[in-house]
Amino acid sequence: MKKNRIEEFLKLCQEQDKTAFIYKRKKKKSFAEFYDDILKMRSLYEKEIKKDGKVLVFIYPYSYLFYVAIFAAILSGIDLVILDSYKNKNHVKELLSEGNVFYALLDPYTQFLSFKLPSFLKKVQISKFKKYGKMESSYHLSSTITTFTSGTTGVPKAIVRNVDFLMQQIDCIEANLSIHDSDIVYATLPMYCLLSSFLGNTIYLSRHYKENKKYLPTVLLTNIHKILQMKKPISSIKQCFLGGAILYSKEAEHIKQIFPNAKITYVYGASEGALIYFTTLEEYLLHPFTFSNPVEGIEAEIVHTDENGVGEIIIKGDIVLSSNHIHHTGDLGFIENKQLKIVGRKKYSTTGFYNYLVDEQIRKDNPHIKRAFSFYTNNRYYCAYEGRISHKEKKINYIHRKKLPMDSKRKTKYNYGGFISKQRLEK
Repeated sequence: MKKNRIEEFLKLCQEQDKTAFIYKRKKKKSFAEFYDDILKMRSLYEKEIKKDGKVLVFIYPYSYLFYVAIFAAILSGIDLVILDSYKNKNHVKELLSEGNVFYALLDPYTQFLSFKLPSFLKKVQISKFKKYGKMESSYHLSSTITTFTSGTTGVPKAIVRNVDFLMQQIDCIEANLSIHDSDIVYATLPMYCLLSSFLGNTIYLSRHYKENKKYLPTVLLTNIHKILQMKKPISSIKQCFLGGAILYSKEAEHIKQIFPNAKITYVYGASEGALIYFTTLEEYLLHPFTFSNPVEGIEAEIVHTDENGVGEIIIKGDIVLSSNHIHHTGDLGFIENKQLKIVGRKKYSTTGFYNYLVDEQIRKDNPHIKRAFSFYTNNRYYCAYEGRISHKEKKINYIHRKKLPMDSKRKTKYNYGGFISKQRLEK
């Protein structure tokens, strides 16, 4: 499977002059130019990197160079590590040391931030790759890409994806989400840019969406936080696929207004299983927290149900990233008429108090609340909120904050653990 996908991609690169990337609003690279740059980058790797350890990708993630570096590493059989935060230098050093990381790829932008990296890493400046000749030798498919979960709803953990898993995810996306060859894709998540490139789509690279009259993106792949920051409607988007966090009704209404001409698909997934279920935004507004379509290749089950029939959601399948191809999501829910309804997090809920459902009710009862999340800990019920509250339930303890803590990774989830620890509520 993975070899066929790679062969198809290489054939696409060599036979078509189709645009692969649009960046800095006006610059563009064809697939043929992209492939030439990949071969030159492979030559740089051959000289600068020995395969005695993993390689940290310390490159601006919305740049063209980022994807040249990633694709070249995949074809060269290099194991990559991608971190999302470098604020805690000691934590970064510990992660890289334990992960057997010996090299760091830098670009002209990040070289000025290299002081954030441990001194034991060999720094490799990739911007000089154009000086190298093209490496036409055979490719290797043994590389892996390691990322880390944010840990806001549990313990942070490494997610190691090999090339075979990436190819399976491409098959999964292609089977369940309708993206056409002619679509220009704007994706804010590097992994989805990577997968869309393998599918042969033109990728629009930018940290923030900006109108480009000549190259208007038609498909958007992003997390919920990015869309909630948008204020003006975007008419060019015809399809939108979003996920990464639970979506409340008011947020869903906002997203509908931002993309008035789009078919919007809301995806429920996990790092270990990517896509699990999905639904349209229209259906979701009618039935909040409910996903109507199971994803091919993933089987969802409910275990350890309580008296209300609510239990933990687990997923099974060959493309589930675990040793036994089974993953406990930590989410609570139930399946009815083949539809999956998610009601809360197992760690922060209890029978009759499912925190996502409680969150939704609190937001409906209090129109002046900006943001809020509820949780159960140490036999007590809590609600942390921003804004002004007008209606309170007697059994819930309310905690007001000017700004609620969010995950450091993609700002899509509330940092339950950090908040509870800081407030000393678990004691």
